[in-house]
Amino acid sequence: MEFGIAAAAVEGQSESGDIHVLKYVQDCLLLAVIDGIGHGESASAAALTASSVLEEHPSDRLETLVQMCHDVSVRCAGSASEMYKAWCSEQEL
Repeated sequence: MEFGIAAAAVEGQSESGDIHVLKYVQDCLLLAVIDGIGHGESASAAALTASSVLEEHPSDRLETLVQMCHDVSVRCAGSASEMYKAWCSEQEL
């Protein structure tokens, strides 16, 4: 599988709050796009916090991942995310 990702910080900022996560575990692909609220360091910190949950728990069910990302996001600036799982058995979704 091939894919491409492009990201850039907002002009005047050194960091971007846009992060992606791609994890292939047990014949299941987790794909997430995370947008930290705001710009720069605070947005980056929020997105990194949510992405760390996904990196640490890629095989958890989607509703569990969404809840865990929400739980950690309320402690910082917050983030919006989209998550998908593909090529999984129904039990892994």
